[in-house]
Amino acid sequence: MRFAALLATLTVAVAAAEAEAKPRPPRACSAEIGMREAQALVRDCLEAEPITPALCRVETPCDGLREMIAEACRIGPADKPVCRARRENDDSDEDDEDENE
Repeated sequence: MRFAALLATLTVAVAAAEAEAKPRPPRACSAEIGMREAQALVRDCLEAEPITPALCRVETPCDGLREMIAEACRIGPADKPVCRARRENDDSDEDDEDENE
């Protein structure tokens, strides 16, 4: 009886260790910040015209969407409203940091 209990305990421990070792898939942006905000981020992504527009979806992680927007604004025309808004936000963030120093 003790062997069976020990074996069961080890089996559970091994299964738990394997589950922790497996990388978790990234969360969808809609799960991270909600559907409405994720859809707004997708619209910004499509407006920025990234290299891979098919990835501008609510299922893509939010960080991935933000990176695509930033890259599209960096290499593309900067006169797009989404790119101007990003620059303005970045400038105001820098001003805030200057005031805190």
